[in-house]
Amino acid sequence: MFRLFISTNILFASVFLSSVCFSQNQNELTFKQKHITPVFSRISDRASLLTFVSGAFAVGLSEPNDDQTRSEWKNNQKMEKSISHIGDLMGTGGVAVISSGLEYYFDERSFVYQSHLRGLAYGGIAIYSLKTAFARPRPGNSDNHQSFPSGHSSIAFMSATHLTYAYGWKAALIAYPVAAFVGASRLADDAHWFSDTVAGAFLGFIVGRATYYDETEFYQVNVSEQAFNVSKIKTQTVPFLISDGLGFSTFVSF
Repeated sequence: MFRLFISTNILFASVFLSSVCFSQNQNELTFKQKHITPVFSRISDRASLLTFVSGAFAVGLSEPNDDQTRSEWKNNQKMEKSISHIGDLMGTGGVAVISSGLEYYFDERSFVYQSHLRGLAYGGIAIYSLKTAFARPRPGNSDNHQSFPSGHSSIAFMSATHLTYAYGWKAALIAYPVAAFVGASRLADDAHWFSDTVAGAFLGFIVGRATYYDETEFYQVNVSEQAFNVSKIKTQTVPFLISDGLGFSTFVSF
């Protein structure tokens, strides 16, 4: 069910973002310039790499506690089934789609809702890629090998990070506790190991940060940086004598 719902959301987000780009004038940015190049630039910068290292370290610390945490949370010992079901629904991506719809209608900054849909699309791709690569069994000797990382946690923390970047710390005070609740609900339902939810939280933050940007501002900043770097390039040409004539040697410093 979760796979079908997320796949539908990814398809919806991709089609919608494509239609936005194809409806633009020829002088405006292409789909790659709007939704691919900036993401890969941000996901490979220092902040993302530090977050990735921190996340890997946190997963390593939490993994030895998986069994104990499961024994404390499974079978809805700390959260009633009716409540954990709410977290299950919130983590499927429906809240992200609804939120992006509200941003579309009420936020004049068009890049905000596009960033949310972009995060949903990239998040879904990252989740299924990692689930397939790790193929970790779910708790309880399950035949389902889609445990790592928690997709619900990833989507919830992606949305929380997006809302924080879009609307500031006040949004974070609500969004991140809600995302943590989604992660806890997966433990209560015995659907994930503790380390799965930790990995999902870090993945969601990385994706949410990497996909939130104003593409126009992004390219203006990068053009300015390139111009600044070019201005620092210095060349120096030095003449020298050789046995049968005059030569020149050019040195470039930057």
